[in-house]
Amino acid sequence: MNCRMIWAGPIISMLLFFACEGRSTLVASEAEKAAAGTVTPTTSSQNPDSLLQEMQKLAASTNSQEQKKLLEFLSSIEAIYRLDPREDHIRKPVNKLRLAQLYQTIRGNDSAPMRETLAALVRSGKPINCDACDTMLIKALAIVRPPTAEVLKFWETHSDPDSVHIKFVIDALADNGTAPAIGLLEKRMVDATIAPEQKIAWMHEAIVQHRRNPVLLASLDRILTTTLPKQLRPHLVESLFDYRPQDWYRVDANVPTPDSQPLTSEARRLLKKIGTTALKKVSLNASQRQAVTKAMREL
Repeated sequence: MNCRMIWAGPIISMLLFFACEGRSTLVASEAEKAAAGTVTPTTSSQNPDSLLQEMQKLAASTNSQEQKKLLEFLSSIEAIYRLDPREDHIRKPVNKLRLAQLYQTIRGNDSAPMRETLAALVRSGKPINCDACDTMLIKALAIVRPPTAEVLKFWETHSDPDSVHIKFVIDALADNGTAPAIGLLEKRMVDATIAPEQKIAWMHEAIVQHRRNPVLLASLDRILTTTLPKQLRPHLVESLFDYRPQDWYRVDANVPTPDSQPLTSEARRLLKKIGTTALKKVSLNASQRQAVTKAMREL
């Protein structure tokens, strides 16, 4: 609309004034939203399931422009709530949300553009007040290898002793498996303010699933008879040399399975070293000692 003021009679002039003022206000409002990063990204789908499929195509892409569209979507709480209504975030487990399906696709795309998308989400530093988003992002960042300084800081913040996300961070650190990530995992393992029961759960889950990673084994070798509390040492040993799902997990739990990747020569060397140290210096019960001795023979 051409908003130059012309004389067209008092009533018409008044209508023109309000039309122009309303349009100016709308434009300003949209500009302010864009500056604040709160504009809902434009997508062709209104149906949540169709929207999920549309976003999964972007999440599987290695095209930088398509990754920018995904980043725009993941940065908007309005867009997230189009995928799963706000009430679903309250009443449903995180893994039952469509968002979880989207992030599963994201984690399967280990491309440089995807890693940059995830790092950019962290780097933006814009909280969108979405607990499920934080949980999914924490886990997905495991594909950023090695983790950037911003990613490590994000993990560290969300693994404070009183954080509700600490378990997810530990899982992501073990899954990432690089020296910087394992360094933070080691820091949390020896943190005296974290309950021993939490650490035992990490051992029976995250560590069991990655117990053939030589970077992780080198870390565990360092702390076994030094900074790790004595009461936790037998639990760490059994997590490396034994596997007792019937004793460790609930019947209805999604039971973790032991690391099945081929043993490298370095991993074998470290396991032998840890086993020898455990038999000599760790207070093991008969069952644990038997498990270590058996595993040592098979190495």
